[in-house]
Amino acid sequence: MDSYAIPLPELRTGLKLLSGGTDLDTGEPTGTLHDPVSNIYIKLSWNDCECIARYVQCRSVGELVDKVNSETSLKIDASDVADLIEFLSGQNVLKSPVKVKAAEKKKIPLYQKLIHNYLYFTIPLFHPQNFLNQTIKYVEPLLSSTLTKFVLIALALLSLMTLGRLDEFLRPMHDMTSLESLAMIGIVFAFVKLIHEWAHAYTATKYKVSVPHMGIAFIVLYPVLYTETTDSWRLTEKSKRLAIGVAGIRAEIFLATIFMLFWHMAPIGSMAQTISFYVVAVSLVSSLMVNLNPLMRFDGYYILSDIMGIENMQSRACNFARHALRKILFALDDPFPEAATPERTKFLTIFGFSLLIYRFFLFSGIAAFVFHVVFQPLGAVLAFIEVWFFLARPILSELKIWAARKAEILASLRTKVALIGIAAALMLCIIPLSGSITTSAVSGQKNFWQAFPPAQSAQIISINVTNGQNVKQGDVLAVLQSDEIKRDLELAKNKLEGLQSRRRIGLSGADSGTEPLADIEEQIAITASEIAHLQARQNKLVITAPFDGTIRDVEEGLKQGRTVSDRNILFVLVSGQERTYTAFVPETEIARISVGASADFIPNYFPLVSVPVVVEGIEQISPDKITLSELLHEYSGTRSGKESLVPRQSLYKVSLLAKGGHKGESSGMSGREKGIIRIDAARRSPAARAFQYLIGLVRREVRLN
Repeated sequence: MDSYAIPLPELRTGLKLLSGGTDLDTGEPTGTLHDPVSNIYIKLSWNDCECIARYVQCRSVGELVDKVNSETSLKIDASDVADLIEFLSGQNVLKSPVKVKAAEKKKIPLYQKLIHNYLYFTIPLFHPQNFLNQTIKYVEPLLSSTLTKFVLIALALLSLMTLGRLDEFLRPMHDMTSLESLAMIGIVFAFVKLIHEWAHAYTATKYKVSVPHMGIAFIVLYPVLYTETTDSWRLTEKSKRLAIGVAGIRAEIFLATIFMLFWHMAPIGSMAQTISFYVVAVSLVSSLMVNLNPLMRFDGYYILSDIMGIENMQSRACNFARHALRKILFALDDPFPEAATPERTKFLTIFGFSLLIYRFFLFSGIAAFVFHVVFQPLGAVLAFIEVWFFLARPILSELKIWAARKAEILASLRTKVALIGIAAALMLCIIPLSGSITTSAVSGQKNFWQAFPPAQSAQIISINVTNGQNVKQGDVLAVLQSDEIKRDLELAKNKLEGLQSRRRIGLSGADSGTEPLADIEEQIAITASEIAHLQARQNKLVITAPFDGTIRDVEEGLKQGRTVSDRNILFVLVSGQERTYTAFVPETEIARISVGASADFIPNYFPLVSVPVVVEGIEQISPDKITLSELLHEYSGTRSGKESLVPRQSLYKVSLLAKGGHKGESSGMSGREKGIIRIDAARRSPAARAFQYLIGLVRREVRLN
């Protein structure tokens, strides 16, 4: 049959053809086809718009072609109409769809549905249109541009006022990890997001855009509120579409301004001030870092897409980035994914690369979060699904394209150079070149002791030592006094006397209304224990020498009456000339070294000098805490006290001594100095090291060790 004589399949009733503005690249008019049944909007080119506008007036393909060519400046043929029919069939807007591929008829497997629902699903909660129509008259004054300008000026002024009290304003951040603070942040976040979504809904209603439903969307099981405003595409004025897009951010800025004012008006340190801080922080951080981020599919992305006039901006940008990647790696001179101006091509390419990098770190972070938060092995399964769908699958799809064009790629000189570089890098990873372990270390006398005040705040009664003075074990080095300990001790003694008096009254039977003797006895025992503890702390205020030695590094300005804290090192006591060297080695490296292995210590103050040392001992148990103050900042972990740290990785203490009676070099008065130590170890390739780390990680996570 002649293609011109092919009858046109009927369009579904109820479809609406709307204006879509002008294409920024070509200057041609565009349109939007609205399907009210499925509530979807289909973007159309100028050709498609002219065809659909005359579609119902024609019976065959040829008749439609002739009508468009005679009534417009377009020149189309039967193939253009055939492409349009196939497109409309795929969008399910034809009464009797044309041939659909077998693959499209297949039912989606259950496991794919479950995976898709895990990654993203929505729950519509209610239909707000009637409520919005009835209440818009009360809310519309808040949507004026004049009020927005006033609020922005107020926010700027309040921000300047807050800068003068910034430390006070940020004070609640110090307690944000407590359970009460986390609960409060959760409530505030829900409140802010609720206002955010209602702002979208009311702004859409203001411009006569329908809001069919509002609800909750789950993105990788994380709930977010959403408002269905797809109908905004029917607006021909870009300013109105942008107003709907920024409405949520605008509302959050309003909230931040109002509650920043409340913060200044509330009593200092009150609950009202704390709540105001959380509302301001959540509103501004949410607006600036999340909603305005164009790399996430939130308000910022749709605003930028509307400003640039680019539909499906993310997918189109990724296509440009992949095109540029092939050109950079293999010098492939492929045509661009679509026709665009040089400026738009550059923008889409940069945006595409930014998006790919951002997605890699975002989805990797989400996968790691799911892996650690959800119980195992479900956490591992969900993390794998996340990595597969958002990271591995896109990479594999690109690799398939490379594989299909391998002959063309391998013929490129740039590819050959790249392969040589990759081969060299792999060789460096496989060959065991590393024959040493380098880590931070501390050198000091074998007998070394620092004198810290045993109380948070203490006053000096006497200092009995000077620099270089030799002392004997048990000598009194300093005497301190703590008003806090003295007061607590007096209160505890008075409490004990009162309890003993009540016990005597109870034993005499003079007061039958007293509490049971057993409770009094228990309180007496607790109080006596408290007194003993306080007396022990008070006794420690008399600082004595733990061994024979020499006093070093007496803190300047120590004199009678001065107040010192438990962070002050009053002085140091050292003994002997023999030096020891202490280092901590990760569990992934400890098997490579052994007792007797040679090493070199390089002091920080003398980087050109190294001291030959030898491994004396390796502890077989990882310590719970690191107490060497010089190494506290070297290892990430959690503080367990003022001068100790709990490491997050397993570390093993390695002790070393100077070789052949070498006494070592000292640059400090106390004889303690920090440096790096390089220990001879069994050779191992970076690849083997990475594999061992991976095996250790898997064993820890599945609880095998």
